[in-house]
Amino acid sequence: MCVSATTSPLSSVYSLIRSVLVAALVYGFSLGAIYAPWGEAHVPVLFSVFCGLLLALSYHLSRQSSDPTILWSLVRSKFFPELESRTPEEPPLEIKDPLPEKLRNSVKETLHSDLVMCPLMAIITFAISASTVFIALQPALSFVLYILAGVVGFFTHYLLPQLRKQLPWFCLAHPVLRSREYSQFEVRDAAQLMWFEKLYAWLQCVEKYFIYPAVVLNSLTTEAHTVSQNPDKPGAYGRALFISVAGMKLLRSSFCVPSQQYVTLCFTALFFQFDYPHFSQTFLLDYYCMSILFSKLWDLLYKLRFVLTYIAPWQITWGSAFHAFAQPFAVPRILTRVILKLV
Repeated sequence: MCVSATTSPLSSVYSLIRSVLVAALVYGFSLGAIYAPWGEAHVPVLFSVFCGLLLALSYHLSRQSSDPTILWSLVRSKFFPELESRTPEEPPLEIKDPLPEKLRNSVKETLHSDLVMCPLMAIITFAISASTVFIALQPALSFVLYILAGVVGFFTHYLLPQLRKQLPWFCLAHPVLRSREYSQFEVRDAAQLMWFEKLYAWLQCVEKYFIYPAVVLNSLTTEAHTVSQNPDKPGAYGRALFISVAGMKLLRSSFCVPSQQYVTLCFTALFFQFDYPHFSQTFLLDYYCMSILFSKLWDLLYKLRFVLTYIAPWQITWGSAFHAFAQPFAVPRILTRVILKLV
């Protein structure tokens, strides 16, 4: 459903069950919306409910930890306090670990925030979906959203970070966007927030909570409207399941890793709309497949960058002579892992 790698079997099972339950909950609304009558100026109420629930639940899942022990600890302390008394004798107060209590408070604050934000997001999404804006403004709306997401993503996640680096593009000797304390030898006051830092935060919020959800909802509406033209066609049940799973995966990816989405979205739009349109099925299917492929490629890139940086010849000065001798023998294992990763 969404990339949530973990090394704990308990966390893996918990994350899988959580995603399956959400997909099963919204699947009924998706299937009902496909068999409901659509029109050029009419979106079924079931589909609007589906969009609202999907967005709210995806937002909630993206903010939750994959470790169920923290949530269970919070539930146990609130509803089963007698179980707390059965635990082994606590250490003295002066050496008590404060981390569990801080984690419980963090989870509690997140749940309180989601209790307010999720219904609000569901209502707003329901209203926008019911307004038929995603049908009446096609196909111009799709291209506007793709261009807007690409421009904002490029400016936010590539251009601004490069201008703040010590050596922008390795062509300039100093950062273009400097902090107020950059030229000071010793900083005596608290650091001040610069205008480009505020701009970066606002652009991320707009991108994360407005642009990418609009792109996904637009794709979901187009897909469901296309499937509803032939609801008796074999595979309608599978298409409804795909709409639910793909929508949840793309929304959770947008909320969790928005910095990588503009590359995937721009490549999908350019590749399937202009370069090879005969390979395209629907934009939702294209975007879903490319998001999985690009997530694997990003993971592979980070691993290769780490390995190549570690065994680079210019790093031998801080290492040992044995490392310079032993690292080449790790190449077969690295190649094997790369091949397995690609498979």
